[in-house]
Amino acid sequence: MGANSGFAGDAAAPPALVAGQTPNGSSVVRFVGSDFLDLASTILPTSDADGFTVVAFLRPTAPDGHRTVLSGVVGGLSYVIRPTYEQGLDRSFAAGLGNSTIPLSSTEFSSINARANDSGGVFRLNGADDGTISGSTFTAGILRVGACLNGCEPYVGDIAEIRIYDTQLSLSEIQGVEAELNAAYVPEPSSFALTALGLLGLLGRRRRQ
Repeated sequence: MGANSGFAGDAAAPPALVAGQTPNGSSVVRFVGSDFLDLASTILPTSDADGFTVVAFLRPTAPDGHRTVLSGVVGGLSYVIRPTYEQGLDRSFAAGLGNSTIPLSSTEFSSINARANDSGGVFRLNGADDGTISGSTFTAGILRVGACLNGCEPYVGDIAEIRIYDTQLSLSEIQGVEAELNAAYVPEPSSFALTALGLLGLLGRRRRQ
């Protein structure tokens, strides 16, 4: 399991660290649409069969258009919040691979999850499956958080944590991550089931042990 840091794509206008925002009062990284974070190195699935898993704990506040959570160059994974607040996945600047069915809240934090390989996959929202993903191969890696590579479709809202795994985790593994992050961000007692990545850290590239 390795770590991967992010840095402000525009040093003059970095995303802000804002304290006391999650249900238990943790800090978040706040994006306002003119800022984004670049990864220190490209994250790419180890093979098409292994695929990937992305989990995040976030609160989008302006999906009046497609808002990019993660992206790469043409042929890479693009994970977005759609205009109607559902999750969406595609190959950057190419055909869509699917979207979830239930809109995310714009006032409360949501646990979201996309996992897939070349045979397909599924979205999850707050601990439950929520729409399918078509199988696809990716020819480029994930490079940016908060916008497309050319700065388009910027994310607006808060992100507490994101985790990127270079394999498609099993359901039991996903549930374990959800329980771990539920404990990290939601005070007890709670019925939330959360997933997430360390944006305070900032991004983690993780391998299944």
